[in-house]
Amino acid sequence: MDKNLKIPYVDAHCHVYNISPERLRKIKDMVIVGVSEDLETSKIVIKLAKKIPNIIPMVGIHPWLVKKTSYKELQEVVAMISEARGFGEIGLDGKVGGKEKQMDFLERFLEVAEEYNVPINLHARASWREVVGLVLKYNIKKAIFHWYSGPTELLRDMEANGYYITINPSVIFQNKHLRVLEKAPMSMILTESDGPYQYRGKFLTPADIPNLVRFISRVKNVPPKIVRKTVYENIKNIFSMDLFHSGEFSA
Repeated sequence: MDKNLKIPYVDAHCHVYNISPERLRKIKDMVIVGVSEDLETSKIVIKLAKKIPNIIPMVGIHPWLVKKTSYKELQEVVAMISEARGFGEIGLDGKVGGKEKQMDFLERFLEVAEEYNVPINLHARASWREVVGLVLKYNIKKAIFHWYSGPTELLRDMEANGYYITINPSVIFQNKHLRVLEKAPMSMILTESDGPYQYRGKFLTPADIPNLVRFISRVKNVPPKIVRKTVYENIKNIFSMDLFHSGEFSA
């Protein structure tokens, strides 16, 4: 990237299918990792990424929707990996039912992610240790643990294996997430909105990312531009590519 151009912000976990294409096109200073929830949203995310160059498409089935999703649909989503950059949002959720089927779906995604060596974007609420163990079992090289608010002692193993966590705008008021930010090294941190999403009275969107970067800079005691640059380098490492051509951020 030209040194005179701005370093883009990063939203490493965004439900772009719930944002209008018109609004997405106006977000020109941000890399957006578009995650999916099911077969239909996977199709939408892929279409959006073909039209909007700063969207990185991921396909998947959210653990909350596994119960009502057929194994045939699972296979259809898995087959879409040729058009996507990885799998997400996938994982386990210990606070909803259907754990056995959730495990079936996650392990199928992990098998294919290992075979094709693609990144994964994980939901692991109340299942952090189990999901970390599965990702290691399947020898996954690049993993993003979305909105990580699990045990801080797991961070060392995750870092040692080259995995990343996302910090969400909720860190401003969610104490367990703040503890994670305080403990995690910048080398494994990404920023995310999980937007559009309503959480504890706050409506989360990609527009929150600049303020999140400033908050992280205060907690980590580093300049915002260093946070922004480090997060951008982290997302480039995950997807093994220069995400934008020179000139993309001339504004």
